[in-house]
Amino acid sequence: MDPLRGRWHAPTEVQQLAAALDAQPPYGLMVRLAAYTGRRAGDLAALRVRDVELLHKEVRVHQNMTHTSAGYVVGVPKTANSKREVPILVDSLLHEVRDYLAQHPHRSDPNAGLWPGKVEGHPS
Repeated sequence: MDPLRGRWHAPTEVQQLAAALDAQPPYGLMVRLAAYTGRRAGDLAALRVRDVELLHKEVRVHQNMTHTSAGYVVGVPKTANSKREVPILVDSLLHEVRDYLAQHPHRSDPNAGLWPGKVEGHPS
């Protein structure tokens, strides 16, 4: 849902935005993953390689990232119900996530950030 407009984006709008961002990987994938799993930016930002479970077709959301006056902080979601396994129901998205993980520079490190930073010295 777009909080500024107060409406959900149609699948065609999501695809248009994601396609425009595909030129700068992995941003198009991030948009599709957010849209088709219903996860917020903080949930996605805190994902680790270990949180993607391809066999069960799901993403484990057990952490989130927030911005504070001290910088970005990884913590636990606000409530116990916020921790959950979120299914990846769209087959094309599942294949895209699988391909992304196959090319991930730190795929052998389960604790690595799913979205490695592009700024040198920035934690992944």
